[in-house]
Amino acid sequence: MLEALRRVLRALVRPRAMFGDSRSVPFRVGLAVVVLLCALNAAGVLYASGVVADATTGSVQIDNPARPAETVCEDAQSPGDFFYEYHHETCKNEPATVQQPLASYAADTISDLVFAAFLVPFAVWAVVSGLIHLLIGGATADDYDDRVRFSVVLAVTAIGLVPAALRYAARPLLVEMETATLTPASIEAARSLAADALTPNSPVWLALVAATAAWTAVVWWRSWQTAFGVSSRRAGTVAAVAGACFLVPAVAPVQFAGSVGALGILLVAVGIPALAFPRGLERLDLALDLIGTRGGERVEPKPWRVALQQLSGLVMVAVGTVLLGGLALA
Repeated sequence: MLEALRRVLRALVRPRAMFGDSRSVPFRVGLAVVVLLCALNAAGVLYASGVVADATTGSVQIDNPARPAETVCEDAQSPGDFFYEYHHETCKNEPATVQQPLASYAADTISDLVFAAFLVPFAVWAVVSGLIHLLIGGATADDYDDRVRFSVVLAVTAIGLVPAALRYAARPLLVEMETATLTPASIEAARSLAADALTPNSPVWLALVAATAAWTAVVWWRSWQTAFGVSSRRAGTVAAVAGACFLVPAVAPVQFAGSVGALGILLVAVGIPALAFPRGLERLDLALDLIGTRGGERVEPKPWRVALQQLSGLVMVAVGTVLLGGLALA
């Protein structure tokens, strides 16, 4: 365990030296790193929900959930009616409307993002790993066994995500420092202000995001270049684009609500197998097509079909990550 931690720390500071010694990071270590980041991100968002709720004032008048529908209460006035026995006292004692604190809507809005916050680091990990895996050339190699294994790419890419821990740990603290009293006038306003509060309006937050994004990009650039023999320009371009995406949450966060998040989860779940096992899925597809035929036992998918399968998985995971909130919670 200590040796694995030393490898991770060395890769963060001197990625070329780490991977230049023909050493690597086991996949289980990369997976553990990402799971810890997922938990830290979710915990930070959950803590922020309480902070925002405490800062939100005011209330709104809503229909009393404890009171039956008005049509039921009208029928419950007559002693001979079916509803009289069950609802007469409730309709008599419960008011038609009650005051509901807007703080509850603000807290619920952020609490609904906790699960998405847990999944976002994992989805980002898959997208960036899939992108570099597709571009390093292995996806179109004539001999499939010569390509770099996707699990190895995942392990190396996971190390570059470690600086994100600083953002995830600092977010709830800065939200607490920056969030003043919120006085929304409606439920919609309370939800909007709560979502906005997750992005602290602070130069400190912007500087922290920029610094950690740059650190991540440099680690990815040097790690991919050394571990996989990727050209400096190609590795640097992918690392720079991926790192720049981390700046979006600090400048103009993109967050979708409602069932769109569920669609994002579905796209990520469907896209990951195509991203990680493109040849296996192509083989399965060919085997199903050849049912009832002869002489097709040795048919193999061409490299371009494998690459196309992986590209489709990459697109699905990338779109799913955005819908899930990857440009707001990463």
